[in-house]
Amino acid sequence: MNDIVTSLHGREIGLDAQGRLVVRNGYADRAEINVVSDHNADPTGVRDSSAAMSAAWAAVVALRNSTYEFAPITLVIPPGIYAIGTSINWTGENTTYLGWNTHIKAEGAIFVGSCTGKPVVDMVGVRGVHVDGLAIYGSTTSIPSCGIFIGPRLSGTCGNNKFQHIKTKGYFSVAPYWSIGSETTQHEFCYYMNNNPAATAYAAAFDGMNRLGATSDYASIRAADINLSYTNNRFVGCRFQKDTDGYAIYMEASTGWTFDRDCYFLAFDKAGFYIRSDSTNRVTGLKVEGLFETTQGSGLKYCFVWACLEENSATVGFYADVGSPHAATATIRVQNVANGNDLTSGFLRFDNAYIKQSGNVASSSTPMFSGAFIYWEGEIWCDTSAILNLATLTRFHGIVHTSDLSGGTLPGGSSTGILFERSTRNIRLFGLQNFANDAAAATGSIAVGGLYRNGSVVQTRVT
Repeated sequence: MNDIVTSLHGREIGLDAQGRLVVRNGYADRAEINVVSDHNADPTGVRDSSAAMSAAWAAVVALRNSTYEFAPITLVIPPGIYAIGTSINWTGENTTYLGWNTHIKAEGAIFVGSCTGKPVVDMVGVRGVHVDGLAIYGSTTSIPSCGIFIGPRLSGTCGNNKFQHIKTKGYFSVAPYWSIGSETTQHEFCYYMNNNPAATAYAAAFDGMNRLGATSDYASIRAADINLSYTNNRFVGCRFQKDTDGYAIYMEASTGWTFDRDCYFLAFDKAGFYIRSDSTNRVTGLKVEGLFETTQGSGLKYCFVWACLEENSATVGFYADVGSPHAATATIRVQNVANGNDLTSGFLRFDNAYIKQSGNVASSSTPMFSGAFIYWEGEIWCDTSAILNLATLTRFHGIVHTSDLSGGTLPGGSSTGILFERSTRNIRLFGLQNFANDAAAATGSIAVGGLYRNGSVVQTRVT
């Protein structure tokens, strides 16, 4: 080893000729820590391994040196079953990057969490941590709050993390994965499944306002109703499953999130997404593709539920390609956050919005929208005309594409826009007060047929 830089707890730390971090008089001249061989964790599940897991992480932190904060360190968790009776301390320090470029390698490892009301793994304050292959089971009797808990310390920053092949099952009182603010975090091929039948339990809680009452035994976190950076999370091929009752996903105060086409949203009662919104804290830049499904007869009611206060609110940049969902009541529901009823004042406005839906497995007449005081400003694509209940919208400004509108309804009120019908080759224009200089046209519509030739002149048929 050359370029010896420091000594920590009797261990010399430096880089070898290939630029790899190595340690002398410590973990056998390697930047790899094994929870079993180095810290006596029990892979048979007989002894509680909580303390060993926390001690192994403390050793990782001790190896980290600020001069070489990007040098890789691996925490190895060999295959086996590990009993976890106390929340594991895998926390970081926000801006000091104690977890930067750290790989937790856990293929074949199963944590059986029985830490009642606490996270199985507490990852508050970490940055740049990559967790791969870990499975977490939540006890049915000593129910943990979550499998993984992540977010910033106080007003700090948590992010740049990656979760791959995480599998969860069993009972969690909040969610298998509970985040209060990990920005630019990637999730690839993760299964977040919660068998807890409680309506207030989720498959994943993206709790950007810390509204669900998170606590940590090892780190100070911010109080509820404080919004911090919660940007650009990406989900690839992930499964979100909430059994029996409730919502698969809770979401609030996020920006620029993407769920790709291979994602799977499985819920057995209310909705795939429960999104909380008000005039100052909202979900923006949300892009969702994937499959919304339920067991036939069990009843997924909606793909998305937006829960709002009775005030003017907006969500900007919403994009949804839901295919043919199993939504029995409507695709999108807007409701009062307090009682679940329709809004009676204010509005929720979808700005720069886009939705594409080819049909509905539950019923060919299940409508797209449910609720009151919904403003839609954007684009709608839907082949099944009966789904297009656009008259439900209080206001619409945009473009609609459909095969025909024989079973649907046009928007009313002060709406303006264009509707294209492929089967009839008609273009319907509505809300044309300025165009026609006629106040009566503001609530009417004009159907424009296809172009046709009259001698040498191409004309447009208007009815």
